Amino acid sequence: MSLENGERYASSYITLPTIELPIKFQIQNKCSTGRSSLTEDHIINSPYHIKIPKKTYTELIWERYIKWKNHIAVVCGITNKQYTFTELKEYSSKIGKCLVNEGLCAGDVLAILLSNSPEYISIILGASEIGLTVCSINPLYTPDEIFHQIRNSGAKKIITFPGKVHDVMKAVDHLEKAKYLPQNFKILSINVDDKISTNLPEEIVSLNDLVNSLAVTNSPKTVPSRIADESLAFISHSSGTTGLPKGVCLTHRNVTASILQMMEKHTSFFRETNDNHQDVIPMFLPIFHNYALEMTLCALYNGSKIVTLPKFEKKTFLTTLKQHEATILFAVPPTIIFLGSNSSVTKEHLKNLRVICTAAAPLGKDDIDRCLGKAPTDVNIIQGYGQTEAMCFLTHTPFGNRNYSSIGKTLANTELKVNDLQTGKSKGVNEQGEICFRGPQMSKGYLNNLKATKEAIDSEGWFHTGDVGYYDKDGFFYIVDRIKEMIKVKGFQVAPAELEHILRSSPDIDEAGVIGIPDSRKGEALVAFIKKKEESLITESAIREFLAGKVAPYKLIEKYIFVDSIPTTQSGKILRKELKNMYKSVN
Repeated sequence: MSLENGERYASSYITLPTIELPIKFQIQNKCSTGRSSLTEDHIINSPYHIKIPKKTYTELIWERYIKWKNHIAVVCGITNKQYTFTELKEYSSKIGKCLVNEGLCAGDVLAILLSNSPEYISIILGASEIGLTVCSINPLYTPDEIFHQIRNSGAKKIITFPGKVHDVMKAVDHLEKAKYLPQNFKILSINVDDKISTNLPEEIVSLNDLVNSLAVTNSPKTVPSRIADESLAFISHSSGTTGLPKGVCLTHRNVTASILQMMEKHTSFFRETNDNHQDVIPMFLPIFHNYALEMTLCALYNGSKIVTLPKFEKKTFLTTLKQHEATILFAVPPTIIFLGSNSSVTKEHLKNLRVICTAAAPLGKDDIDRCLGKAPTDVNIIQGYGQTEAMCFLTHTPFGNRNYSSIGKTLANTELKVNDLQTGKSKGVNEQGEICFRGPQMSKGYLNNLKATKEAIDSEGWFHTGDVGYYDKDGFFYIVDRIKEMIKVKGFQVAPAELEHILRSSPDIDEAGVIGIPDSRKGEALVAFIKKKEESLITESAIREFLAGKVAPYKLIEKYIFVDSIPTTQSGKILRKELKNMYKSVN
C-alpha cells in the first residue's frame, strides 16, 4: 500500500491485522500522584501520563544524540571495538544506504540472524531508518526453525554471520523447493571481528565489502525522506500453544511509546548521560529477544554505553562487569542465581551496580537475597513483567521497592485489569484472574493471522496475556500461574506443542507429551512422555539425536519417560496436569 511522499507501510507479503478499537482504548488518566487509580470497572490506571510524538523510534533516538555525540555508544566486550554516538549514527546510515542499493525499500522485511555485537545494533538502526521492517531470528536456530521465520515474515534479505551461512542456505533451499522464496532473495554475510573475509559460497554477498565500497560507488537509490510512525518496525516471533511461533507486529509508535514509558521521570531507573556520568550496560541477553532489544534502544535514547557480549559466558561476563564498571544489569533469573551462588562472583564484580533488573520468569526472594549479599547496599533490584505483544514491559517495581514478590505497577499510559477465568468479568482487589492490558505499546496483532489476533485482543481492545494474577490495594500486581502452556527455559519461551509435533514426526513415535518441571538453574526443565509405535525399538539416545538436529539447544528435552499412553481429553487435547502427576509419581 503506497502513500504520499514515498511512505509505505508494508510489503506485499504482510497482512496487518485490523481490529476496530473503541474510543475508550485511548487512556484519559493523567493523575501524577504516584498512586495507581482504580475505576468502577476494576481497571488499574497508571498514575503517570506521557505524550507520545508522531515519530519513528530512530527519530526519537537520534534527536538527542548530539548531547553525548562523543561518548562511547557501544563497545564489543570481546574485541573492544567501539563506536561513539556520532560513529554509530554514521555507520548505521551507511548500512541503510547499502540495503537500499541492494534493492530493499520502505516496507520490505529484513531478517537478521546474528549474535550480539555493535554491528547488530547498527544494522537494526540503519534498516529502521530507511523504513524496513526488522525480523530478528535466534542465532541458535536450526535450518527448520529459520525456514519458518523467513517464510512467515516474507523477508526479502537476511543478514547473518559466516558461521551460520550454511544453515541459512539450507533454510533458503527448503523455501525455494516449497515455492515460498521471495524473488531476488539474498543472503548477506557480515564479519563482526574484522578478520579476513571467510571463504563463502559465490552467491553470498559480503555486507562488509558493501559498506567499504560505498564511498566509491554511485549514490544510493532514493532513501525515503520520512517514515510513518504507524509503519511496521519489528516482527517479533512469539511461540503460542499451537506450536509454531507467531509474528507479533510492532509499529514505530509501539516502540516509541515503550521507550518513553521506560523513561518516564517518576519510574525510570536510568540516569541521563552528562559530562560526569554515563550508565554502563553489559548486554549479554540476546538482542533478538524484545527484552534485550527494548533495553538496548532505551540505553541509546539515554546516552548510555552498551557493552555487547555474544552470549553468557562466565569469564567474559564477570570481566565485563568489573573492567567496564557496569552500573545497570539487565538479567533473567538464572543470572541472578549465578551471581548469588557462584563462588567466583565477588563484591568487586558488582561494586558499581546501581540497578539490577530481572524479567522473563519469576524469581524467589532467597535467590534475590543471596545476590544482594554481594551487591552494594544501595543497589536496587527491579522486577519487570511484560509481553512480546507489548514490545517489552507492562509493569516494573518502583525504584527503592523491597516487595520482591510483586511484578510492580503499571507503566505510564497503561491500563491493566484482572478478568474472571469463567465469566470474563473484571475482578477486584486480591481476586485472582487473567491479567489483561491496553496501552499505546500494544501490538497490532499477529502477522497474517487474524484468527489468533481476535483470540488475543477482545472487542474493547484488551489484550489477554494468559497469565493468572491479582493486584493489591496499592496497585501492585502479582503473578501466580499461567493459563498458556508455555514453558520458560532460561528465560526463553518453549511451546510444548512444537516439540510434540516434531517428536511425532519420527516414524518410531506414536504420541508425545511435553511438560516443564521446576529447575533451579533453568527456571523450568523439559520432560517428554513418549509412546512408541508398536514393535519400535527406538531408544532415548536415538530420540535425543533425532531432536538435536531440529531445534535450538535450549529446546532439548532433559528427561524422557516411556509410557503406554498419553492422557488426553475426548477432543484429543493433552492433559498436562496428569502428565505432571505422572512425573511426580515416578520421581
